[in-house]
Amino acid sequence: ATTVTWTRDSTTVTQGTQTVLNDPVTAQYTHTLTVTALGTYTCTVSNNKPSSASASITLDLSPPTGVSAA
Repeated sequence: ATTVTWTRDSTTVTQGTQTVLNDPVTAQYTHTLTVTALGTYTCTVSNNKPSSASASITLDLSPPTGVSAA
């Protein structure tokens, strides 16, 4: 079984809806998360194998950099 966990700044947050698309080779999961606060959000995916994967995104109020207009 695959487990998906969302955290914000190391605190578990409730995830939104989950969609599972299965085919003979892979299982694809789509998760929806409602962001209610600034911080670093991390999604960790694991299964019954001895490995897991995670990815993070940080939401803050810093002005964008590297933007120009003509």
